[in-house]
Amino acid sequence: MHTRPLIYLALGLIVLAGLSLSFEKVRCSLALPCSITAVTEVTLPEQEVNDVATTTPVATTTVPAATTTPKDVPSKPAVAPPKRAVTPTPPPAPVAPPTTVTTVTTVTTVTTPAVVEEGTATFSVSAVPLLVGGEVRAGETVPLSYLKIVNRGPHAARLKGFWVKQNGNAPTRTVTKLSTVDDKGGSRGETSGSAPFSNGVAFAPTDSLFLPGQVRLFTIKATMGPDISAYVGTGLKIDVTSLSAKDVTFTGAFPIRGTTWTLSQ
Repeated sequence: MHTRPLIYLALGLIVLAGLSLSFEKVRCSLALPCSITAVTEVTLPEQEVNDVATTTPVATTTVPAATTTPKDVPSKPAVAPPKRAVTPTPPPAPVAPPTTVTTVTTVTTVTTPAVVEEGTATFSVSAVPLLVGGEVRAGETVPLSYLKIVNRGPHAARLKGFWVKQNGNAPTRTVTKLSTVDDKGGSRGETSGSAPFSNGVAFAPTDSLFLPGQVRLFTIKATMGPDISAYVGTGLKIDVTSLSAKDVTFTGAFPIRGTTWTLSQ
């Protein structure tokens, strides 16, 4: 019959397939790359199947499913843990630089004069020997006496002025003004008019408050008239005879001799 060669051909293919599968199994068992993918099935015509069934039983080979080596199996991607929600930290608020505030406090000190109790006092009066006389011309102002005055009493007292007397031979009308000043410059006084002397005596005014224990230096000055040419060569010798102050006792060598000035052109 012409079908027998076909049967032998089919059997040969089956054998070859089995050998191939065996070879692939060996490769897989040796951890070599293998490519077993499916079970090989051969479908024969119904007539040929019947012929084979009567002559040679057909061996059915079950081929296990293909396996792959760990090398060919793709690794599963690592599953990252769920990300925690991160709340962004707000940037720090800008800090304004410290402001230096300079406070200027103006303190106005009002000095209230202390209440001074005026009463009885004792003034010590003496000459300070620093003045030197000489010649005096018309219109000039010269010092007559330089006095040191000390309040040695328990109370304050107010000095009002000095009594002076001309003991020289120059006419008193040659002097047109008398003035006083203390060493602090705070007590000043002068006569009014152009003829301070009367009968050879004149008063040189001041207004100076002496506290207990206070010391002051006073200068008594004379201003000459504009024309003294008729009396050139005569002299002024004006002494301090006394001082004027309420409830004050004056101690010292009175009269206190003044400086001598000679009138000149």
